[in-house]
Order: sequence, then C-alpha cells, then structure tokens
Amino acid sequence: NQTLTAGVYCDPDQLIATAGQSDSGAANTKYGHHPFTETDEQLYNVAAVDGATVGLTKDAAAAFEKMQKAAASQGLDIKAVSGFRSRKLQEELFSDQVAKQGGSLEAAAKISAPAGHSEHHTGLAVDVGNNANPYLNESWANTPEYAWMQQNAG
Repeated sequence: NQTLTAGVYCDPDQLIATAGQSDSGAANTKYGHHPFTETDEQLYNVAAVDGATVGLTKDAAAAFEKMQKAAASQGLDIKAVSGFRSRKLQEELFSDQVAKQGGSLEAAAKISAPAGHSEHHTGLAVDVGNNANPYLNESWANTPEYAWMQQNAG
C-alpha cells in the first residue's frame, strides 16, 4: 500500500539522453512530430498483450518490467501493446493511417507519427494496455490500470 511517486520506474530525460536522443528544440518537425533516430541498441523483449512480446532497449525494458511488477502487486495488469518500431514499419503504419483519414497527412499525423518522427524508433517508447484493453483507444482511460499509472508511472 506504499504510494509510489513519479520517476520511480524511469527518468525519461535520462533514458532519452542515454539513447543519444533529444526531445527539445528540433527545428525540423514534421506535422508537429520531432525527429528520432532508429536505435542500434540490442532490444529486450517485454510481455505484451495476448502473449506476444515487444522490444525495448535494456534500460526501458527494465523500467517497464519494474512498473509491471509494482502494478501486479496491487492486482493490476499492465502489458505492452507496442514498443520499438523500425522506420519501415512506421512508414507502413503512417501510410495506413493516411488512407483511413481520406488521404490527409495532417489528420493522420494527429494519430500516428510519420516515419523518422516516432519515439518508438528509439526503443524507449511503449504503448500500454492489457488483454482486456489491447487497442490504442480511449477506453484505456477508464481502467484502474490507467488511474494507477497516472499516480505512479514516471
């Protein structure tokens, strides 16, 4: 029943700096998204929805698993939905979103980052959910896991 404070699981600035990235001042944004370089670090698998795994860098994987364990100790289920994405995969996802948005690049960019401009390229970003909420949509905001993360995830 110990209350955890933000930053217990990871320090985002430290993880970004470790990966040689910067989240500030990039002049070459694309539809509001900053550029990110694809990591060349080894990726570690973390538990994802429906028994799958996704890749994260070593530090990000350790932080995510620590957060998962803390949530599980309180009866909550947090799993990865997506982690590392190559530029090629991000290009496919963005193209699919452009098609869903009637060809509008701007509308697609409100939902998905263009290739080269996704934090998922760094291996530091992870989208979360669980088997009951495996999709990236607003229903996750109505779960006890989301409320817990608002209070505890750094």
